Amino acid sequence: MLGALMSTALVFGTAASVDAFYSNVKTPSDRIAAVSGQSVELAGTLEEASIDSSLALRIVVSPATDRIVVNGTRFEPRRFSEGVAWRTTLTLMPQLPSGLYGVSVSVTENSSVHLPTPKIDLDVFPSEEALDAASPSFLMRHAGLNPLSTAVRTLLFALLAGFSWWTLRFYTRAQLRKRGYLRIYHAKPDGDDTLLYCLDSDRRVEAGEPYPVLTAAGQTLGTAFLLERESRYCVLKLTSARARAGCMVALT
Repeated sequence: MLGALMSTALVFGTAASVDAFYSNVKTPSDRIAAVSGQSVELAGTLEEASIDSSLALRIVVSPATDRIVVNGTRFEPRRFSEGVAWRTTLTLMPQLPSGLYGVSVSVTENSSVHLPTPKIDLDVFPSEEALDAASPSFLMRHAGLNPLSTAVRTLLFALLAGFSWWTLRFYTRAQLRKRGYLRIYHAKPDGDDTLLYCLDSDRRVEAGEPYPVLTAAGQTLGTAFLLERESRYCVLKLTSARARAGCMVALT
């Protein structure tokens, strides 16, 4: 069960990652999509500016409208390099008509020097449904899911399921060995016989000794003998073709 969940989550997470990459490639870096009534945050950097100078942000929207309001502008020094980082919030009023708006941002330093920044295209939609329908992402269009967050969550779930599956297998194998059994992880037909592959790193299976082979329900299938051994696993030969992976070899 855990193995199936892990595989399903891994496939879905990989598909969501591809969808997120495709959506990112198809979306222009200078375009922001939003819905009327929401707020969007704009940010940028000024390489030549100084935080000690008098800075002011100037925003021009085209076509002009009074339905886009500028709120909360601030300037901060950049942490790991010179220059200034700026950040502001645009509030889109509910009555703002849908369409594409050009947002030009410039910064005035010491009331005279204008430091231009790249123009931003603001694509306004009337509703979340319209925004999702216009998205290049398959998941966003058909399920309203953000492909990037979906990919991260699904892959984390796959990782957790895989770890749980591995832990459960290790615990189950340890408990079986403690009770005197080895689980058969692979069975290979060999004519009328069956070759049984078991993990036996502590070499509990000995040559010449008969070992009963049981189903998971405890039914006896026959007796197996050691055929060959490697460092971590051993191969037993069962004079029956009924055994399969998941059966057990009784050591006592």
